[in-house]
Amino acid sequence: SNAEPPRATFDSQSTAMMMEEIRARAEVPAGLETITQREREVLDLIGEGMTNNEIAERLGIAEKTVRNTVSVVLNKLGMQHRTQAAIYITKLRAAQRKAMDLREQG
Repeated sequence: SNAEPPRATFDSQSTAMMMEEIRARAEVPAGLETITQREREVLDLIGEGMTNNEIAERLGIAEKTVRNTVSVVLNKLGMQHRTQAAIYITKLRAAQRKAMDLREQG
């Protein structure tokens, strides 16, 4: 038969536990909560593989400002290299997408 298998439904406790699991897997650094809107924008653009110069042009700010912001973001996240930040933001996006998919299925 071609009957669809029953869809898994989640109660709020299961959902909360799942979100915890996703957060744990994404290894969210404690510093993420202290990041400003501008720092988050810069982090997102690092995640898109942009250079400081490209980020500066996109945001309409000086490249020096971008360099400083990148340093602050890396510091807050406990990272040494922008590559780490790029990998991290990519994982975080994937985890958020997965969480959204799970929510839509629920």
